[in-house]
Amino acid sequence: MSLTDGAIQRMFSMSGSSDDPSFLPSVQILHLKKIAQNGGADDRWKVVLSDGNRFLSGMCATQLNSKVNSGEIAQFGIVNVNEFLVNTLPSGQKIVIVLRC
Repeated sequence: MSLTDGAIQRMFSMSGSSDDPSFLPSVQILHLKKIAQNGGADDRWKVVLSDGNRFLSGMCATQLNSKVNSGEIAQFGIVNVNEFLVNTLPSGQKIVIVLRC
């Protein structure tokens, strides 16, 4: 599976996959880190995605936890992102929330 050229820049310019449902980028996971949670909350995973040229930080939605735990989503692996949102933080930084892959 090859990476989608220009995927990160295109994702960065979108509000999410609903902007263009036919856009299903293949990206590499450069970094995957479990974020500490208080109490019995579901695990959260920080992720850094790359198209080979650029990268974008974000989070995996909790519904993807089973794929992370099984190794289907893993550091340095390649995934097809089927659904995502892009949020802008108060600092102006944009992050991607991967909803489905």
